[in-house]
Amino acid sequence: MLESCATCHDPLKHMGHPMGAKAKDPRNPNLVVDCLSCHRSHGTEFKHLIPYATTSDLCVKCHEQFKR
Repeated sequence: MLESCATCHDPLKHMGHPMGAKAKDPRNPNLVVDCLSCHRSHGTEFKHLIPYATTSDLCVKCHEQFKR
């Protein structure tokens, strides 16, 4: 979890997805998964600061096998 996120959010209550050095971002192997992999710090028009209308739309960007 990013330090800036942890100032307001308890990582033990908000981490439902693997993050950190062992979690490579499938969209860019030079990056690891962190909070900003899925959330936008400056917000969006959608709930939970994600850049897509539904969580499913976000998840299938990396997990295409779950696309319907």
